Amino acid sequence: MQNTIGIASLPTELLCNVFLKNTERDNSRHNRLVTARHSSQVCQSWRLILLAFPSIWGRLLDLDYFEKGKETWRQEVISRSGGAPLWITGRILSPSTSTFFISLMSDSWERVQHLEIGATSRGPDERWSFLRRAAPNLERLSIKLFNWGTSRYDDRHDGPLAIQSLFSDVAPRLKTFRVPGCFQFEINTPCFSNIHIFTFPPEHTLSTIFSLLKLMPRITHLRVEAGRYVLHPD
Repeated sequence: MQNTIGIASLPTELLCNVFLKNTERDNSRHNRLVTARHSSQVCQSWRLILLAFPSIWGRLLDLDYFEKGKETWRQEVISRSGGAPLWITGRILSPSTSTFFISLMSDSWERVQHLEIGATSRGPDERWSFLRRAAPNLERLSIKLFNWGTSRYDDRHDGPLAIQSLFSDVAPRLKTFRVPGCFQFEINTPCFSNIHIFTFPPEHTLSTIFSLLKLMPRITHLRVEAGRYVLHPD
């Protein structure tokens, strides 16, 4: 009884900070969305706090978890996020998740703050069309492609993906950037002026790397993905 009274007496501001702390991605084995959902079922006061805090739900869009869940729950989480910034993580492993992701990007791309996803293949151009749209809130972008030959979902589309104008040259908050080498964009984009962390795929030549680095006066961390060698044009 004393423990229950103690928890009930916690100020709302402190509870909000605890719930928001749960959304941080500091443990890959921690299912943040499950924790938030269970927390909302503890008592009426906790539920009211969580449902009134769209920033929490906006950070919990996990494609891996949605892969196993129902469409109604996907839409409920999106609804609870209101107009808050979005953190989207996970992998595209099925046609249903691909369709959901394309729809989500079409409807809510301008709200995306963090996007860290993987896919078994490049997939159709439509999946990545958001990369041509302005990204006013985007801070972190990481897209990885995995060549899983045994994957049950293979929507392989060979060849490069041409991005004529990355983010329509509008990404003022972008600090972290990583995309596959098959994603080709114009080198002279202004979107990298605030970059702190940048990952170069093995397909990039030395001249491309140096040209891009000139656009990143604030870079603090540089990573070149492993390859047999770094290409140097003759």
